[in-house]
Amino acid sequence: MIAISNMPVSSIEETPQGQYYRFLTSPYMSTYLLAWVIGSFEFLEGVSQSGVSVRVYTPVGRKSEGEAALDIGIKCIDFYTEYFGIPYPLKKLDLVSLHKMDVRAMENWGCITFIDHALLPQSAKSLDPIHRSARTICHEISHMWFGNLVTMKWWTYLWLNEGFARYMEQIAVDSIRPNYKIWEKFYPTIMLDAFRSDVMPYTHPVEVECRAAKQIN
Repeated sequence: MIAISNMPVSSIEETPQGQYYRFLTSPYMSTYLLAWVIGSFEFLEGVSQSGVSVRVYTPVGRKSEGEAALDIGIKCIDFYTEYFGIPYPLKKLDLVSLHKMDVRAMENWGCITFIDHALLPQSAKSLDPIHRSARTICHEISHMWFGNLVTMKWWTYLWLNEGFARYMEQIAVDSIRPNYKIWEKFYPTIMLDAFRSDVMPYTHPVEVECRAAKQIN
């Protein structure tokens, strides 16, 4: 069993009750970005050109399936660092595969969590899940800047987070994996999905007033 959080581990102490983990102090951040993950994992590790440690945590026995995610994660950090002109603000970035989540992925600062198939799509029988996985990884990493380093004032403005991340995932994947021809899939997937939702009776404006945090979903 290991513990993972937003910041690197500073020490691990063996106690009669088990292991006691200490983590480095995080920068100021919104509380919804705080994360702890405890479980049995294997990991692959690499370093970006800017010196950021990147790990992909997988279920035990599936480490080799994380190679593509690690490559995309490292290249994505370097791409955004150059594109935004702002270095990645933390010392490490972990991409963690979980068996069960309520959402496809969550942009916890420095410790992004993914539902298993969103991070490790190697068993997919077509290219679509692999391409979507690349988009999801780049989407969540873009939040490390837009959403985490700079956070909207209130949930009413969540569309600023998600709309920009949706746009940047396309830009990043097109640069990192040009062979995916990701823009050719933008209209029949993302754009048409938006149109389908927009014609339904339950459609709503892009910006919706949110009076309480429980209304986010």
